[in-house]
Amino acid sequence: LQPLAHKKGIRLESDIEDDLGMLLGDEDRIQSVVTNLLNNAIKFTPRHGRVRLSVQWRADQMLIRVGDTGMGIPKDALPRIFDRFYRVHHPGKHIQGTGLGLAIVKKIVTTHGGRIEVESELDRGTTFTIFLPLTAAAVPETSAAD
Repeated sequence: LQPLAHKKGIRLESDIEDDLGMLLGDEDRIQSVVTNLLNNAIKFTPRHGRVRLSVQWRADQMLIRVGDTGMGIPKDALPRIFDRFYRVHHPGKHIQGTGLGLAIVKKIVTTHGGRIEVESELDRGTTFTIFLPLTAAAVPETSAAD
């Protein structure tokens, strides 16, 4: 992701706490969630913007936040952004994608016993917050795209 951010002049920032608790689950799937959110943040952030990743431990949960200074999501679109094949229309902009990424992200998060929230303001940016339990949630062997 660094090369794509560099090409657009986007500053990547991170704040990852030391001493995070033990997160039980599929590390590869959680990594794909973070990668998807970071990729979206870079894709929807204009040149010279900022994308930030933070990971914190709060009580019995891990909080993962991905925020950007991008174009934002219209309020009327927020309830549908996790629907399969849904894509936000941004007038005058053609941004490639299938509309599956956030649906898969949500499926992986909920499979791990967590939840995902989004806050967004047009022309100011978007922040996704993932809450994952630090204790075991059953992680089935099935595909995240089910």
